[in-house]
Amino acid sequence: MNLFEAVVLGLIQGLTEFLPVSSSGHLELGKYLFGLDHESNFYFSIAVHGATLLSTFLVLWKEIAGLIKGFFRFTMNEETRYVIKLIISMIPVAIAGLFMNDIVENFFAGNMFTLGIEFLVTALFLFLTMVIKPREREM
Repeated sequence: MNLFEAVVLGLIQGLTEFLPVSSSGHLELGKYLFGLDHESNFYFSIAVHGATLLSTFLVLWKEIAGLIKGFFRFTMNEETRYVIKLIISMIPVAIAGLFMNDIVENFFAGNMFTLGIEFLVTALFLFLTMVIKPREREM
């Protein structure tokens, strides 16, 4: 991977992370378009996701610090409930990561057909949220 490819892929990751689209999927698509091998660029993917995590912490550090302080008061307050909900929401991903690693790997390992289907499913869900949401307001 050359510097240009790394910058473009970093931009793809940064621009798509906070949109309701798959940043990982778009990163894989970018790698495919550049003709890059998925496995040899695994650590690059980890690095850009780590950079996204770091930037999120830097931007939201006050909110995160408030959650941590509230959680370690060891009382059932708003922050503790929120942290518990975050932990519970991570359980399905942890289970999938532990027991379905090979299956999940096949969905992201340069398989453009599967990635295209995943993009279409995401697009369908986004479209449905636009269609269903206005109807709920009428009720």
